[in-house]
Amino acid sequence: MSTPSIVEAFYQRIWSAGDLDAASELLSEDFAFRGSLGVDMRGREAFKEYVRMVREALTNYRCEILACVSEEDHAFAKMRFSGSHVGTFRGHRATGRLVEWLGAALFRFERDTIVELWVLGDLAALDARLAVCLTTEWSRRAIESCARGSFGNVGRTRPSSGYGFNRGPRRRRAPQKARTITVSSSNV
Repeated sequence: MSTPSIVEAFYQRIWSAGDLDAASELLSEDFAFRGSLGVDMRGREAFKEYVRMVREALTNYRCEILACVSEEDHAFAKMRFSGSHVGTFRGHRATGRLVEWLGAALFRFERDTIVELWVLGDLAALDARLAVCLTTEWSRRAIESCARGSFGNVGRTRPSSGYGFNRGPRRRRAPQKARTITVSSSNV
């Protein structure tokens, strides 16, 4: 079975191209939506705000339909979502890196409009990718700092005190003298 044209238009026009005016053409007025990020909402305006939020955090945002089956007034699609992480997203600072995750979308139609959409996203994989991006960014900064010889500045959130990792000056302990313990039968 082929992908219904309304599903293709939904992802191409609204999500990939950012054409929010297409929502009035493709979605019912009381459109019910559960997004891949776990957000539930009703109505076109709430949905458009959600699209804005995602597209601001992820530029060049794309939704790719990997597979789709449809029957009567329903369609089910396997999806890949992706974008460049340029704003705070799911609590993660911007990394500038490409992130992608998989999901599944269940559509319900009435009279050539989408009335309901339930999307499940692989949020564990998405969060792991966002964390890896941050770890990779931290590692890159660490390598650059090491190359400059400024080891104490890696990942610091406040100005350096000059002692490295803000723990104060390192002091060497004086070597301790070896002690001899004599055990005699009277001590036992």
